[in-house]
Amino acid sequence: MKRFLLALFVLTPLWSATSASKVQFPTKNTKLLSKNYPGFYMHTLRTTEGVTSRPWQGGTYGFSRNLKKHGRASIATRFHEGIDIKPLSRDSKGVPKDVVKPIAIGKVVYANHDSTKSNYGKYLVIEHETPSGKLYSLYAHLASIWVKTNQPVTLSSKIGRLGYTGRGLNRARAHLHLELNLMYSKRFSTWHNKHYQTQNHHGIYNGINLIGLPIHEILKKGQLPDMRSYAKKLPAYYTITTKRKSKLPSILKNHPWLLDGQRNQSSPSWDITFTGSG
Repeated sequence: MKRFLLALFVLTPLWSATSASKVQFPTKNTKLLSKNYPGFYMHTLRTTEGVTSRPWQGGTYGFSRNLKKHGRASIATRFHEGIDIKPLSRDSKGVPKDVVKPIAIGKVVYANHDSTKSNYGKYLVIEHETPSGKLYSLYAHLASIWVKTNQPVTLSSKIGRLGYTGRGLNRARAHLHLELNLMYSKRFSTWHNKHYQTQNHHGIYNGINLIGLPIHEILKKGQLPDMRSYAKKLPAYYTITTKRKSKLPSILKNHPWLLDGQRNQSSPSWDITFTGSG
């Protein structure tokens, strides 16, 4: 049977130092390294059973949003595919002044200047070439964008300013939402038009088409992951068997290293293995 790993949400970092590119923090806020988490992550506003709180944990990667009561425990039911980084500098009116830079060298492949067309507000996507394929970093809620599509960027490039554009944000909660992603499909627009009534303004760089990796661990490590090694060492939580399709799914064409084992063309089924976060 063919096997492939479909989901890559895992908190255990596994990298190859020889094949990864340098990664830097996108702003001057590096408090993650000193474990000053309240100083690094922007809090969310949370109301649970009538009690309002401002937990910094809401700005972390993983299941950190939409708490639901389960007995005496509270369980987060919404997956946050990136991290929310606090600003370090504000002017006299409280407007953030933090400059944003790329986390790694690459090329700008998308820039959304219309903050009304996405929950991300004004956002950028940068493509990064790695030995195991392309990765995509996303920078959201920007106040302004200073680069253009197809523009190469280096670690010293200034790509925008941290802000609070997008739905549900105000000046007090201004932050940079940062992701590092795989891409599901180059035919995403066709799929979106079939399953959604809303218009897709962002083509293949729509957030639904991007799979967030644990960017906080990647920032701490300081290098892009070698995805071939990374995927092979992911713990499997469950596997489903489904009818084999005549063609490879788009995600396997984009990321062939997801295939585990031999490509047995005569097999009638696929085994699809998932991580704990789905």
